[in-house]
Amino acid sequence: MATLTYLMTTSIDGFTTGPDGEFDWAMPTPAAHRHAQELVSRLAGEIYGPRMWETMRVWEDIRPGDGADFGELTEAMYDYGELWRSMPHHVFSRAEGKPLTGEILRELKASTQGELSISGPGLAAVALREGEVDEVGRYIVPHATGGGTQWWPEGLEAELELIAHEHVDAGWIYLRYRVTKTA
Repeated sequence: MATLTYLMTTSIDGFTTGPDGEFDWAMPTPAAHRHAQELVSRLAGEIYGPRMWETMRVWEDIRPGDGADFGELTEAMYDYGELWRSMPHHVFSRAEGKPLTGEILRELKASTQGELSISGPGLAAVALREGEVDEVGRYIVPHATGGGTQWWPEGLEAELELIAHEHVDAGWIYLRYRVTKTA
């Protein structure tokens, strides 16, 4: 049976995007990219909503020889793209008639060995409210957006136990918590 981790990058003031939907402030340093790649390499699959899927599917096309130049991130980007393409992705959307439910989450967890991640605050809110999130992993970027999309569902109270904390690079911090109770 899989564990489910809500994994997101946020601003220091707790947003996944800025007021206008921008997230260019979340571009990782090479060290932060490698750290994230190490986490993702342990996953058995990822769960996305439609917006996160559209954001992440860029990795379908980032391949060596594509002529792209990401500066010092180029090698890390190619490595991550290869890793991303190698794992299962599960995409859910109410608008497309495929909503994520507690029952679906329980079935996915029961049929998967290892760790699944869920990304995107809206989709994660469903999993958190259903009590299906086992851990929360959060990258905190040294940038305040002043508003935008909150990473934690409004009104959801939870008790968390800190199980890891790391200074990643250039002000980036990674925190990992075990979810002990949601209310």
